[in-house]
Amino acid sequence: MINHMQNTQKQPVIFDLFNTLLDETSVYAEFYSYVSGRYPINLGSQEFISRFFQYRREPVFADTKKPYKELVRSAYFRLVESGDEGDLEILFSMYGSMDFLPGIREMLTGLQEKFRFFALTNCDTNLIKRIDIPSKSPVGFERIFTSEENGVYKPNPQAYQKVVDYIRLPANEIIYVSSHQWDLSASKEFGFNSKTLEELVRL
Repeated sequence: MINHMQNTQKQPVIFDLFNTLLDETSVYAEFYSYVSGRYPINLGSQEFISRFFQYRREPVFADTKKPYKELVRSAYFRLVESGDEGDLEILFSMYGSMDFLPGIREMLTGLQEKFRFFALTNCDTNLIKRIDIPSKSPVGFERIFTSEENGVYKPNPQAYQKVVDYIRLPANEIIYVSSHQWDLSASKEFGFNSKTLEELVRL
């Protein structure tokens, strides 16, 4: 009971995951090395990854209900028309090697006395389980919300509302952290106390 009371006195903070806490770009750089060795790709690694993320994000901004893996599939075949379905299985298997960005473990450890940790991600549940955050994180996350579980992607306000309903506090009493401007803007408009990582650390 004491631990529960101490925990509820901490301020909740919700983190975006990909390229905020977790190094998704490195996984896609590894995937680029794989596909560029198999297919003629007239893009460098950085441009390939940038377009991949852009193509995956476009239907999300249009409020699609398609599963995450289907978004990844569509983005991939826009980039590599001669690609193979098996390439996607290789990409998804690489998610298991995704790790925290440099300095994130230390940051989380330094903040754990002040905050309760949650995460909200535009990803499916299976891939998040494959990453296995509990085995890599120095701190516990009370819950990781996925777009699959929520039935909606960010920046749809319903995605943010799902977390508010779970935490049971007003949105303006909850900190939301992302490294993506679109996510920061949408979460702030929703009512969260939105911060960059740098701003969170200075609190």
